[in-house]
Amino acid sequence: VWRIWPFGQPINQFMNAFTDHRDSDLLIVSHFSLLLGCALPSWMSSGYNDRPLAPFAGILSLGIGDTMASMVGHKYGVLRWSKTGKNN
Repeated sequence: VWRIWPFGQPINQFMNAFTDHRDSDLLIVSHFSLLLGCALPSWMSSGYNDRPLAPFAGILSLGIGDTMASMVGHKYGVLRWSKTGKNN
């Protein structure tokens, strides 16, 4: 997949800097799902002017979802980054 000339290798090198154990060697799923989740509502709502927030649904849900996950994780989470329980 990453051998597609001329963009395959530079994209692979860029994306590998942001991968973790959940991504496979062949296809980096988390980057593509994030991009599709943010772009798909915008693509699907083109031409519909009656719903002004529809193109931003992916970005809004990501922002609200990450914020809520952070708040819930901070209050109820048990795994801490450091032994003192405070993020340095």
